[in-house]
Amino acid sequence: MFQRLLLAAAVTAALALPALARADEPEACEQVLKRLDDAMKTTTLTDEQKVQVTGLRKQGLEKCKVEKDAEADADFQAALKILGK
Repeated sequence: MFQRLLLAAAVTAALALPALARADEPEACEQVLKRLDDAMKTTTLTDEQKVQVTGLRKQGLEKCKVEKDAEADADFQAALKILGK
């Protein structure tokens, strides 16, 4: 009985560890970019906000192209915050 419980705990831990390791990884910048583009289509912005969001999107896209996903995500998240998303 105890061996089964121990085995079940070991299997559960083995299955959970990869998911926990990925929790700290940044979301793929292409996914965040899609969310940003979708939000831009449905949000009314002032001219100043448009300039800010467009600039952050451009910066993030440049970082995304060189595989700096965490930095790109930060730019995209800042733009999403301006959009209220």
